[in-house]
Amino acid sequence: MTKKKTTKKTQALAVIEGEVVDLNKTFLTQLKAPGPVARSQALFLQAFINNACNISMAARKVNITRQTYYDWRNTYPSFLAVADEIFEAQIDLAESALKTNISLGREASIFFFLCNRRPDRWAHIQKLEHTGPKGEPIKVYMNIDQEKV
Repeated sequence: MTKKKTTKKTQALAVIEGEVVDLNKTFLTQLKAPGPVARSQALFLQAFINNACNISMAARKVNITRQTYYDWRNTYPSFLAVADEIFEAQIDLAESALKTNISLGREASIFFFLCNRRPDRWAHIQKLEHTGPKGEPIKVYMNIDQEKV
């Protein structure tokens, strides 16, 4: 009879903003960094979600610097991929809310959508041209001090 080799999964719990989060169910399994770094990255990513993808706020919540976030992005492709996916999900959420507001007839959302989708017809562009008297070019006079040249 052969014994089955079982691997014990380490529980990785963290308290983020008063909520207990099982990091194994979030991002820890996706991150390829060494143990303590992956744990810090997972904590950051959860705070990133909780703070609407605001890097500064998420970094403050887990006591890292913004530079650490950018270092992780440059060093760990798995962290970069997960962080970008979270950011894309946030954009999807905002776009869904915009579509909902449009369907509810909210004028500001309709105007925003049209200005960004059809700027040729809806952009609020003002042109201001400066001319001299009778539409002539503006004349510019300069005094140049030859001693300072």
